[in-house]
Order: sequence, then structure tokens, then C-alpha cells
Amino acid sequence: MPDRMPSLESCKEMLEHAEKMTISIRRMQETIVAQKHAAADQRMREQGAKAMGEYEDDVSMYGDDRQSQVFGGADGKKRRGRAAPPGRCHSCNRAETPEWRRGPDGARTLCNACGLHYAKLTRKNTMKQSQGSSSGSSLRPKSMEGQTSPRR
Repeated sequence: MPDRMPSLESCKEMLEHAEKMTISIRRMQETIVAQKHAAADQRMREQGAKAMGEYEDDVSMYGDDRQSQVFGGADGKKRRGRAAPPGRCHSCNRAETPEWRRGPDGARTLCNACGLHYAKLTRKNTMKQSQGSSSGSSLRPKSMEGQTSPRR
């Protein structure tokens, strides 16, 4: 029987292969979860785009019918919880962040850092566009054009 047993080195190699397989399977699992979250987000966006009048048997997340939530009339909006976070940031691929932020692809698509960076760039571009589209190149109001600025 001892002749049929693998060597110690063979056992080590098998364990290394098993660890690599475990890591690969965990990555596949993370990818599947991310895809499920993305599909759920897509369904939420598609359902949110439909008009409320299309649903007759609409049930809220609390199990009440839609009419019981509406206080001002029949054409109120359905209350929804926050969307599930995406699997990864669309910019840097991070999976965990303290807060998900709006990006060019929509709400909750960027991690906190990338979202702040994107917002800053967007703000900077809007400022450039608003300055470029103004009729005069000076920033002073017309009433102050003849006056000189005080020197320090």
C-alpha cells in the first residue's frame, strides 16, 4: 500500500492547486453576485421609468396597496427604498466604499473618491462653459467697468 501513496511534494502541489482553484471559484462567485446586483439595478431603473398608471395590482414594499400610501390623491408616487449598491466602481473597480456616488453612468455607479473627483470635474467644466458663453470677457458687472479696483 505505501507504494500507491503520493509523495510529500505531490501533496504540496495538490494543495497549492486546490488553493488556486478556491481563489478562482471565489472570484467567479463575486462576479456572479455583481452581475445579479447589476441586473437588479437595471430592473429597478426600468420599473422606475414606467408610469404608475400601468400597474393596477401595485403593492408597496410594506405589503400595503398603493392607494393606502397616497395622502394627496390617486396620482402619488410609490415609496421605494434605496437601490442596492453596484458590484464595483465603474472607474476604479473598487467593491467597497463608504458611500456610492453618481457618475456619468447614473446614480450609485462610482465609489466615494471617484464620485467626488467626477463631481469636481463636472463643476469645473460647467464653470468654463458658463464663462466661455458669456458675452463679455471680464467678470465685473457693467456698472463697475469704468471704475478701477482698489490697490492693496
